[in-house]
Amino acid sequence: MRSEDEVIFTLESIFNLGKALSVAKGIDEVFKVFLLSLMGKLRMAKAVGFIIDKNELKPIYSCCSEGVTVMKINPRFIPHGLTRLNDSVIRKFGRDLRSFIRRNRFDYLVPVIWSYKGGSENLGLIFLGGRGKLTNKEIEYVNFVANFTAISLKVMLSIDSLKKNVYTLTMLNEFMQNVFLKNDEGGILNLLALTLIGHFRVNRVVIVKFDGRAHIIFSYPQGQVKTKFLREISKRGGRSDTPIFFYEGNMGRFALLLEYDGRDGKKSFSEDEKNLIRTFFTVSMNAIENLKMLNLRHDVELAYEIQKNLLPREFPENPRFEIGALFLPSRVVSGDYYDVINLSDDEVLLAIADVCGKGLSASLLMSNLQALLHSFILFTTDLVNVVGLLNKMILAHTSSEQFITFFICKVDLKNFVLEYVNAGHNLPILFSNSRFTLLDEGGPVLGVIESEYKLGKIELKRGDLLFLYTDGVTEAINVKGEELGVEKLIEFIKRHRNLSSGEIINSVGEMVSSFSRGVEQNDDITVLVFKIK
Repeated sequence: MRSEDEVIFTLESIFNLGKALSVAKGIDEVFKVFLLSLMGKLRMAKAVGFIIDKNELKPIYSCCSEGVTVMKINPRFIPHGLTRLNDSVIRKFGRDLRSFIRRNRFDYLVPVIWSYKGGSENLGLIFLGGRGKLTNKEIEYVNFVANFTAISLKVMLSIDSLKKNVYTLTMLNEFMQNVFLKNDEGGILNLLALTLIGHFRVNRVVIVKFDGRAHIIFSYPQGQVKTKFLREISKRGGRSDTPIFFYEGNMGRFALLLEYDGRDGKKSFSEDEKNLIRTFFTVSMNAIENLKMLNLRHDVELAYEIQKNLLPREFPENPRFEIGALFLPSRVVSGDYYDVINLSDDEVLLAIADVCGKGLSASLLMSNLQALLHSFILFTTDLVNVVGLLNKMILAHTSSEQFITFFICKVDLKNFVLEYVNAGHNLPILFSNSRFTLLDEGGPVLGVIESEYKLGKIELKRGDLLFLYTDGVTEAINVKGEELGVEKLIEFIKRHRNLSSGEIINSVGEMVSSFSRGVEQNDDITVLVFKIK
């Protein structure tokens, strides 16, 4: 009868725990429910719960424990289940954690591990004390409840991450909308300063230009910055512990310096915060460069240099693929755009676009597209999300006469998969053995209507060749008034696909030039070739 009562009591405990976890509204409540359940069931006198963030333990909930603070931990030494804290276990931890365990006389460590197909993730640690040896049934109960709690904790962490991403993208979207409304440099920099002060625990924003020496071009609030501080920044090239973010463009090299307000005791930014601050700074400086370019009006030579700097100066070096590109503007400046972004050793992102229109206005819209794409990629590489955000921004901030055809793809060389979204662009061509595929999944052009976009996915093989181009290639006209067309282009590439990417690019350029000899072409020509070795 005792054993049956014990089982019923355990099931009742699990039922009550599940009920409490289902109504928990945050990570701290999940830990509180878990700890109080264990303390009540196992008659523990003290407990503390930590979230694992990379190599740090961050306290979430504590009961009757002393000296609870952030501590370092090596994930390699985290056990896989409830573990008795004897000397052989404790000595594996760092000094601060060892001292914390011994000072509080904790008896047990309970890891909270989320297991999934193919692996597991350490989410948190629980320390328990004030109780002797546990029975086998109690140990089994603790491990079961820890696994049960891990599911709730993972859900909460995922929700928090999603909320954070939504908040970040919303803040970035609002900032960009306001930047687009500014028509002077001072207004843009004031907006940048107020945004940083409002969101990132800083009380002073300084922008420095490096022009042989470091000199201040902007300070908010207005006031002197110590000369000694500037000399240190100039001499050390930004290797100071002070939060510094750099921008280098056509106007020169600049640094954004921030001074903490000290309210929460923190002296550093998280990586996510650094990425967001860097994005705000880059967007602001890009907007100022665009204003200066407008003020220069018809100085197209400078505009051409700006555009060249927006395009990749060099491609990622990787023994598994090769890349070639051709860029021939019909005027000095162009509305065509291509990009190659190395995401990791196994993933590379390719993009190509054609802005409706010619000359300076198309070039300006192209530069905004480039800035937006690079900003969004910092926070997500989900192609459907990226294209959707680009469409919303272009739609909100361009006239109805302007739109962009756009294609973006992500090449996964680990799994040999190509993911892509085509927003009304000329259909890229994937050549595989003797066959070819036109990549048409996606949606409408950017900047015309609100729309959802579909993701295309296709398997890759060694030797496959991806050919991206703008309509200046297929719409090239000869002396008879005939267009080159897609069919001639496909047949030409089939005959030359065994060449290297660079040789294919040169051959295509010569073919288009030969076909249209004697006729002035009115469209930009851009080609991007990606070949898997």
